[in-house]
Amino acid sequence: MAERLPGKVELEMRKPRSLWLVLSALAVGGMLTAYAPLPSPAAELSVSEADGLAFMREEEKLAHDLYTELYDLYGLPVFANIARSESQHMQVVLELLDAYGLKDPAAGKLAGEFLDPTLQALYDDLLARARASQEEALRVAALVEETDILDLQQRMAQTDQADLVTAYGRLLQASGQHLRVFSGQIERLTGEEYAPQLMTADEYDQILSAPGAGTPGAMRGRGRGRAR
Repeated sequence: MAERLPGKVELEMRKPRSLWLVLSALAVGGMLTAYAPLPSPAAELSVSEADGLAFMREEEKLAHDLYTELYDLYGLPVFANIARSESQHMQVVLELLDAYGLKDPAAGKLAGEFLDPTLQALYDDLLARARASQEEALRVAALVEETDILDLQQRMAQTDQADLVTAYGRLLQASGQHLRVFSGQIERLTGEEYAPQLMTADEYDQILSAPGAGTPGAMRGRGRGRAR
């Protein structure tokens, strides 16, 4: 199994949360509107909430920088398209950091450079793996999206602040779409069903049936209970 990005807790230790239910509730409440403003910031954040924002800022940068590099390597439009989306994700988190007067860990960093040394080492490792082949590059990208989703779920479980919950919910929806796109690319390339690298089968199936994912038939006819 692939190594997780830093900042993860083991699956059995995470607060139980259904991604489908989270996104459904947000969507029903109109909180996933693309350009809707975030709720007003709270007076202050806890240490864990502030640390979570800083971490997510760099994790979104990791995705952006990696996909940009992979587009340069392979010329696949999917990497360029999703890199543009990741730049928007970075901006969402930056606006929250600014709203709370928190330091931006990505400030002054070049592409592929990170303040967090474990993120730096991971970026270097993922890029080296992705250089092996186009297929491996797509698998690395899918791994990044799985990790991002699990991290965002963890951050949402750590806060009741409306602005953070709203922002993380929007990012969750987008990351789910990115994972579906990358897994579809892998399946078209290999002719084999994508097997999640970090998520359980049930967690991955929730991504396939989340709001905005289309009908089950459109998602390549997957069933429940696949082997890991």
